[in-house]
Amino acid sequence: MILSLNRISPDKSDYHQLLYAFACLHQSRTIQQHLRLAIVGGVSPADRGYAKSLKKYAEQLNIHKHVCIIEHLDEKLKPHILAAADVFVAPSCNPQESFGVVLLEALAAGLPIVATDWNGYPEVLSPFYEQFMVPTMASHAVARAIDWTRLTEASAPSFDALLRQLERLASDEQLRKRLGAWGQEYVARFRWQSTAEQLVALWEQLLGERSVNGECSDAAGPAQPPWQPESPVDGLATGYLGAGTRVALARKAGRRPLGHITKGSHFEQDKHRLALLVDICGASGAAGITLDRLRTAAELGIAECDRLVLQLLRYGGLQLANDD
Repeated sequence: MILSLNRISPDKSDYHQLLYAFACLHQSRTIQQHLRLAIVGGVSPADRGYAKSLKKYAEQLNIHKHVCIIEHLDEKLKPHILAAADVFVAPSCNPQESFGVVLLEALAAGLPIVATDWNGYPEVLSPFYEQFMVPTMASHAVARAIDWTRLTEASAPSFDALLRQLERLASDEQLRKRLGAWGQEYVARFRWQSTAEQLVALWEQLLGERSVNGECSDAAGPAQPPWQPESPVDGLATGYLGAGTRVALARKAGRRPLGHITKGSHFEQDKHRLALLVDICGASGAAGITLDRLRTAAELGIAECDRLVLQLLRYGGLQLANDD
């Protein structure tokens, strides 16, 4: 049982990507046991259409008999849902994830975690989990061009990394047990007493640094203006799309991403441009093509090309040229 427990909203996570990754996982020959995916969380009135689209997408992928989508879970049932799961997945890619309480709940329940390497998530999971986290790509150009509430569209978790980590944990019971035991021990550092001690230590460290630098006056505020982000996603993702970023056609045999990317989504109108980008990258061979050359060849602006490239990265149609 793979569990994602969070608010079900396109502003929170791209659950269509998770469903497609689960469909690929379900077809894997290396996975012998029966697999199920549970997407659980609250749904606002504005997001009811999104939850409905997930159920329809699961039917299109022919995995609906193995997927359970639960809306508006009673808080009293949360411990039981966590206890029923074997793997916890947090594919979030939005600026709201400054911390990640759901990660602590999963750790306390002894669950191994597949999470994006995004914003505050790496700090919660510590360097121990680094090898199990999913890298993310973002685009400053897309982030500046869209409304803040749609910033999930300006970023993309690596599809192949998400699928690889899910497969790794689904097929290795001993690894799941080892990570679960570590998590239950590690989560103790987030108890109130431990948190308070860490905050006091941090304040004392900062005060000590000010004393060393001769900044012991009572004057309020830093001498330099505060750091200003380049864009709404600055500092959140693992990497960023730029003119020199090189992308290539995904090398996974038998994958047909375009239909899954566009069918029943707002990317339906983009299917011809998505196909054009795939054709251009395919003609470039394994070495791939830089984004500036791709934009020129496709006659697309920076933000528009980046938006389509992120969608292809999100569903495994393209990959970064230096990825294995």
